[in-house]
Amino acid sequence: MRVSVLLAVMLPATLSAQPLQESLRSRIGDFQGTVTLYARNLDTGSSVAIREADPVRTASTIKLPILCAVFDQVARGQAKWDEKLTVTASAKVSGSGVLGAEFSEGVQVPLRDVANLMIVLSDNTATNMILERFTADAVNRYLDSIGITTTRSLRKVRGDGAQLKPAEGWSAAGKLPENQKYGIGVSTPRDMVAILEKLERGEIVSPEASKEILAILTRCQDANGVRRRLAGATVANKTGALDALRSEVAVVKSPGGRIAMAITVDGMPKPDWSPDNPGLIMIADLARLIVDGLARPAQPPAASAANAGRGGRGNAPPPVKYCEVLADRRVTFRLRAPQATQVAVTGDFVQGAQLLQRGDDGVWSVTLGPLNPAIYSYNFRVNGVGVLDPVNPMIKQGESGSASMFEVPGDKPAPYDWQPVPHGTVHVNWYYSKTLETPRRIDVYTPPGYEAGPSTYPVLYLLHGSGDTETGWTNIGRADMILDNLIAAGKAKPMIVVMPYGRARRDVYLGPIDTQPDANAFEGDLLRDVLPFAEKLYRVSGRPEDRGIAGLSMGGGQAMRIGLHHLELFHSVGMFSAGIRGQDFEEQFKDLVADPAATNKKLKVLYIACGKADALFPASEQFHQMLDKHQVRNTFVPSEEGHVWRNWRNYLADLFPRLFQ
Repeated sequence: MRVSVLLAVMLPATLSAQPLQESLRSRIGDFQGTVTLYARNLDTGSSVAIREADPVRTASTIKLPILCAVFDQVARGQAKWDEKLTVTASAKVSGSGVLGAEFSEGVQVPLRDVANLMIVLSDNTATNMILERFTADAVNRYLDSIGITTTRSLRKVRGDGAQLKPAEGWSAAGKLPENQKYGIGVSTPRDMVAILEKLERGEIVSPEASKEILAILTRCQDANGVRRRLAGATVANKTGALDALRSEVAVVKSPGGRIAMAITVDGMPKPDWSPDNPGLIMIADLARLIVDGLARPAQPPAASAANAGRGGRGNAPPPVKYCEVLADRRVTFRLRAPQATQVAVTGDFVQGAQLLQRGDDGVWSVTLGPLNPAIYSYNFRVNGVGVLDPVNPMIKQGESGSASMFEVPGDKPAPYDWQPVPHGTVHVNWYYSKTLETPRRIDVYTPPGYEAGPSTYPVLYLLHGSGDTETGWTNIGRADMILDNLIAAGKAKPMIVVMPYGRARRDVYLGPIDTQPDANAFEGDLLRDVLPFAEKLYRVSGRPEDRGIAGLSMGGGQAMRIGLHHLELFHSVGMFSAGIRGQDFEEQFKDLVADPAATNKKLKVLYIACGKADALFPASEQFHQMLDKHQVRNTFVPSEEGHVWRNWRNYLADLFPRLFQ
């Protein structure tokens, strides 16, 4: 091991001639401990990574996100820099800094000075004073708002050595059993570099605030890591230390560019609090290699098309593997955009935009997760413009916008997965709506065996949400596959599913529309045009007990209003995250609740489902409670999460077996 250290220090020119990744791994060698790192040249976009998405203990590097959150609180008027924070017994702890050891309880210190001490001297008591003032949860909410979702402030600092205090000031994330091992904070090298990059771009709170935060970091007094072998370079850094850990996040302004890095060394076998701790030496050597390696000139441009090889792809860049789902259920997003200056990914699985990092080949990438098994949607934002993934054919097509999709598979097939069972048919039908005086489309599912016999079938009218179209329930929701699988398993009765366009206007697939529909006119089209058309063309039973209506969001509200006001037509109603808000349900459905016994005799299924994180949940719960009050039979399914397709697929898979029994 000593030989490898000497080579890294004494022969930088030789090592820099090697590929950077090889140089870093050579330096790490058989080091007794784990090393995670991510670094990026903010001027060229080149980067290097080793286990960059692994969650790590932050130690005191969490104080950088805490500082950013304080600046946000001040900018929003929730705090003032000259307000006084009191040194309290609960905040005072041992370890780094001066407030705990040198200041008496009751002393008041301006917020600005407390914040400076937290970074410059890594003052533990200053950190606790700030967390007592703002809370770790407030820090995490700010991180969510800027798209940083893995990094979390978990609790206050306990001190060090034999003077450890009981753990206090837990955030919601800190109370999770899986986070107990991380101490005061958890992050990833990639997250920390993303924060540093936002600072350099002036995106943390404001350009002025970002500049001031970087200035505070340049005054950090710990020069034993990144700064050790970078004499003369301007370094803005924050360090962290525990018995078995050394970590550092830094921006190095070198002749070869502004290089942001985050390095964590953990699992060292012996505590060593000297300036020559092996972890500090490792960080110093890796930082030197990174600065030299990432400062190398960019590769020459690829050969032009005129010079490409004959046939095939010639010298064109290799294809990008889009949206790769890894074995551990993390997902890597990639986009080739060599001329872009910023690329982010948004989706229904993260809070806020997640920045991608540019590789030397012009391919941007980020790895997120792990995610629970489900189908998710996402878009890229390239220089602020939302775009689909150009190489992913799995598209969530909508009326007001589209997105790319991917599936994280589980250990066994999901209800919506294709399985080797008999399959039904989805038919596309066009009709002219006399009610709306315009052409429209209906998609209709018929079950396996429909074409082979004369039998009639029950029918479900299935309505989409406000952002979707009549194709939504099959292309996005996979309603046909869900029903195929349930019928094959003997869990659902074979039925026909009619999926009309839910807006009262010309069908969206016939071209752009600039008129706003009458929200109430859809009911007339459904009852006077869609039902007669579908039930004449297909072998539908036509009995009310064999007819149901269900929908999601906007369609859930439509199903509720139409179905429950027309029990002479529909004896089954399903509402998924129904688009209903603040309504007087007792007045609106006075006929429904006036005679509960008569209602229950007709209404075989009334299914209400909504995610508890959905803004529409209170209304669904209120409607369910009103029904219970009047003894109208209903099934209420409160689930986790919010207004997302992965809930609606599950609701449909739960509803189908309840119908027409």
